[in-house]
Amino acid sequence: RIHINIDSGSEIEIWKTESGIDNNSHFINSVTEVIVHENASLKWTNAQEFNSQTGHIYSFNISIKKDAYAKYNSFEFGGGFVRNDIHTHFDASNGDCEINNLFIPNGKQHIDISTMMHHKNPLCSSRQLVKGILGGNSTAVFRGLANVYKEAGKTNAQQNNKNLILSPSARVNSIPQLEIYEDDVKCSHGSTT
Repeated sequence: RIHINIDSGSEIEIWKTESGIDNNSHFINSVTEVIVHENASLKWTNAQEFNSQTGHIYSFNISIKKDAYAKYNSFEFGGGFVRNDIHTHFDASNGDCEINNLFIPNGKQHIDISTMMHHKNPLCSSRQLVKGILGGNSTAVFRGLANVYKEAGKTNAQQNNKNLILSPSARVNSIPQLEIYEDDVKCSHGSTT
């Protein structure tokens, strides 16, 4: 479990690398919680390359305060079963968040990317770009939700999922979602496989 509290006006960049090159079976269940306070900035890059015997469930939870910015980049190369949950909460106005994810499963790997953007306050923006390249008998799921709450006017939420299948046995399920309870918003989602 990792907890990071980024103070007002601060700027931080974190690179996290996870790898396991042995042939043993592993199960990893990790949680990261980040609070980005007023006028602070976070850039987080996560790259994982576990062996094909590893199960990995990862939860990344971020709270964005007033005028704060967060960028989350994730690269999923390894693991037999990988589940990456990303939850973003806009807890004040004028927050901005960008999520970029690339996954490249092969063999019998399964990768599941789930994102939830909770637009609770006005004037916040989010961008999601998730790309997959699948080979062998691999499978993947992208499930992305941009949830715009009542009173979260002037929200700008963009979501895009692009997948390339290199094998007739590979499969990907793309589930982009919008839940909008406010009128004055600009939201879009798209998926291409």
